[in-house]
Amino acid sequence: RHVLSEGVGFIHSLKYTNDKLISMTQINDALNALGTNFYAITLPQINNAISIINQPYGFDLNAF
Repeated sequence: RHVLSEGVGFIHSLKYTNDKLISMTQINDALNALGTNFYAITLPQINNAISIINQPYGFDLNAF
């Protein structure tokens, strides 16, 4: 759950990047995908948030 909290903090930090590629809508969509109950979060929710964040950046997810 701690790692999930760090992930949410990272997503929030994207709001304040000067040269961001991600939109506020995508940031909010990623946060909404994760929900607020990290005790009941599912892998599909996490993967959905990752997919939303990755859309504007195009990371090679196989590299991680």
